[in-house]
Amino acid sequence: MVAHDALVSSVRAVVVLHPHDAGGRSSSIDLGGRYRPHLTVDAGPPLGVQVSSDVAEELEPGGTAEVDLLLLYDVSYFALSAGARFAIMEGAREVGTGVVLP
Repeated sequence: MVAHDALVSSVRAVVVLHPHDAGGRSSSIDLGGRYRPHLTVDAGPPLGVQVSSDVAEELEPGGTAEVDLLLLYDVSYFALSAGARFAIMEGAREVGTGVVLP
């Protein structure tokens, strides 16, 4: 079960940052747990997460990584079920995409 409840505090996902020349970030993101974007699934409400990885320290624009998405708030994260595709948002700008792993 991947829906947010008292037992689920994170989901595993593959994320891809857009290259800078395609509207993405100009700098890498810290995968040590400091990056906290919002995710949107099918233009739904923004979902606050914290991105972390035990394998990589940084993800460069244009790069791909398998990460943990820590579910930060007491809201429904049901949209982040296995197979869900999402946009990574910084304010109104989409800086990447991802998919929740089973």
